[in-house]
Amino acid sequence: MIRKLPQGTEFYRCREKKPGENFAEPRELGPAPRQFAAQNRMSPAGIPMFYGAEEQKTARAETLKKPSARHAMGRFALTRAAKVLDITSSPTVSIFDSRRAHLYDWALFMHQFLNDFRKRIEKDERVHIDYVPTQIVTEYFRAYMKDRKGSPIGGILYRSASNTQGKCIVLFAEDADVDPTMRSEVNPDSRFLLQMLSVEQYD
Repeated sequence: MIRKLPQGTEFYRCREKKPGENFAEPRELGPAPRQFAAQNRMSPAGIPMFYGAEEQKTARAETLKKPSARHAMGRFALTRAAKVLDITSSPTVSIFDSRRAHLYDWALFMHQFLNDFRKRIEKDERVHIDYVPTQIVTEYFRAYMKDRKGSPIGGILYRSASNTQGKCIVLFAEDADVDPTMRSEVNPDSRFLLQMLSVEQYD
């Protein structure tokens, strides 16, 4: 379930705008600073992460309270390859499969985890205890999960709960991992993990 996303892989990130607000800088559209990081499906308050989507439609569905809301849409790219846990589909292991019997309990756990993860949660400012199970499991993946070479994973690829045909990404990245300068193409020598390539405003 661990896959490698190549350098240059792009994701869209949407941020809703209130009247008088305008977001055009990479770090305005990237993860919030730690002191302003709100809770999300995979991260508790105070733990910043980068949430993105493979397409604009999915980014809007995941972020906006209303489709017509004012928003900015940033297009980001990885400056280097990243290994992520791919949970876009549930692993299936038969109890009769002797070759993979050691994975049976893991598959059952992941199946239940994905069921909890796909639950719709209202987009409001309240604290949702529904987030807690996925936050705990995500923290385990972030802190302890390794690939076969012993390297930690950099994030999780998952299906959108708001647009089931779309895929989303959560990268274990903070605002300091985003290049503060917008660039038209990926700089392979960048010391940052993410670069914003373009931004569009929808008013």
